[in-house]
Amino acid sequence: MHLKRIVLVLIAGMIAVLGGCGGSKSSSGGGGGGGNPTITAIVVTPDGAAITTTGSTNTITYKAQATYSDGSQKDISSSASWSAAPSGIVNLSGSTATAAAVGAVTITASSASKSGSVALNVTDLSLGNSKLTGSYAFSLQGIDSVGPVYAAGVFTSDGKGNITGTIDLNSAKNGVQASNATFTGTYSIAPDGRGTMTVSGTGIGTGVLLRLVISKDGTKGKLIRYDGMAAIAGTFEAQTAGALSGTYTFRLGGVELNSPPTVMNCVGKPACYMGEVGVLTVPSSGTALTGVADANLTNGNNYSSNGFAGTINAPTSSRGTMTIALRNGNSVDLVYYVVSPSKFYMVGTDAGAGLVDLLAGQAETQGTLAAFSGDYTFLLDHAATPSTGTFEKTGRMTLAGGSAPTGSESEDLSTSAVQDQSFAFSGGTYTDPTAGPQGQGTISALVAATPSAPNRNFVYYAVDSTKAYMMQTTANCGGPPSTCDGGAFRAAIGELEGGGSVALPVKGDFIFSSVELGELSIGGQNLQIGQLISDGAGNLSGIVDAIKHAGGSDVTISSVAVSSTQLDGVPSSLCPSNSCLFEYGFTPSNVQALAVKNYLVYVRPDGNRAVLLGYQPDIDGYIDIQ
Repeated sequence: MHLKRIVLVLIAGMIAVLGGCGGSKSSSGGGGGGGNPTITAIVVTPDGAAITTTGSTNTITYKAQATYSDGSQKDISSSASWSAAPSGIVNLSGSTATAAAVGAVTITASSASKSGSVALNVTDLSLGNSKLTGSYAFSLQGIDSVGPVYAAGVFTSDGKGNITGTIDLNSAKNGVQASNATFTGTYSIAPDGRGTMTVSGTGIGTGVLLRLVISKDGTKGKLIRYDGMAAIAGTFEAQTAGALSGTYTFRLGGVELNSPPTVMNCVGKPACYMGEVGVLTVPSSGTALTGVADANLTNGNNYSSNGFAGTINAPTSSRGTMTIALRNGNSVDLVYYVVSPSKFYMVGTDAGAGLVDLLAGQAETQGTLAAFSGDYTFLLDHAATPSTGTFEKTGRMTLAGGSAPTGSESEDLSTSAVQDQSFAFSGGTYTDPTAGPQGQGTISALVAATPSAPNRNFVYYAVDSTKAYMMQTTANCGGPPSTCDGGAFRAAIGELEGGGSVALPVKGDFIFSSVELGELSIGGQNLQIGQLISDGAGNLSGIVDAIKHAGGSDVTISSVAVSSTQLDGVPSSLCPSNSCLFEYGFTPSNVQALAVKNYLVYVRPDGNRAVLLGYQPDIDGYIDIQ
């Protein structure tokens, strides 16, 4: 089973969710005009549960609550007709389902021509609360009414459903909302690795509900906020003890704000996005920090291979502070949380007078540098704003010393003339990380087949021969600033990953999350998370937990079961010549009920990760081997 098929069916699941009609997916209808009251809706609970074929958690009992035309409600679990589709995954005895085979299934209760349905995932895993044990560093991103919200921190789990933690949170609207603040919470992990977490604390709020999914070994996971109150998503990783020391490749992205941070600064520009990639050296003793970086800042303050200095203070309980001096005269204050001696998360803590650079990012130890060779996937985006959302770019390219890059990419910028594009590139230039200072290299992708589209120019700093942090630089075109040298292209940052050749098909379990922040005017914010299983023979099953913010109080929260075989084809409207290398995509059949029309996917050569992009409303994210 190709990983591309996994991702495409995932998107089909997302479409079903976003086109759904509510958390319980219950049908509704009019009531009778007289006589006995009639059923108008049936709600089945719980939704999105999981049971296992191998452990003791192999059964679940459902409840069906009917609402009548006179407003009354009644438990009809014992009298309703129960069904499960597809067949063979569970055995039903009344409202109790028992696991029979691995797969995702929809459980339906029916009565008097009305029905209600929920999703159930049947897995051969036997994960649980004990798999989430120890200390984890996390990184979060979200959006408020002005711009991005960034957070980083650490939580400790007891393996029994309880957590405590520390968080630093900075908001575009409210400045620093939490500084070294504590929080507490509870969690529950289902057999398939999906679960819920409820947390309360300073700067966070009370009873904030999250959905999460973890790896089989419990060392990493993804999460989204799931109560409809805000759009927040992130990742977490198990911590490994050890001191920071040596050279780290890093990336930082965000915005420039006025202070107090109530509006974007954006003087003379339609957007004030910021991006920076480079390397920094952490001393084994002392506090002096040095480095070199490339950056795209507001009002044309771009720089390349710029040396900088700063300070870094050793962490206490994995939390430390640092300052980096930017060439535009600003110094950025950051808090960092250590994942391991080879990785840490960063979040800006500036909220003082004058201009504020609100940034967040991460750094990894720079390993042995060598020539890039083979196929590489990439995902780049810039900070989210309520009006423009997030500029998203996914793609794949083949790199080799002495050769021009070849490949294709897809991108979407909702408020720009450059949007909903997918095209191949087959020329340009490429410099290897061993040729530049500190592992720096450049890539220029020549879009010869699309004269109206500018060439795509990138700078990167290598982590090693399989990974780099990459940033798009000034686009070579004569269009308006929002589409060229003054807008989002200049500050889109992300990761370039790969090397080698494609190794498919793939068999196994996968976890995923995908996110869109902002763009309330054209469809709202979308967050998805879930677990999928591929049997390696063309069959896929899984479950998607999703939430859609369409503005105001219009929020849809639901889970959906997905089960399918291969989906193929690139939308002809996006790549009419079918020349978009390594690209897979489809147009959903129910497009009339959903603004998202097309999805495109690029698979990393080892088959263990893929990047995806959905158009209008945009959505992007990663799928990882579980």
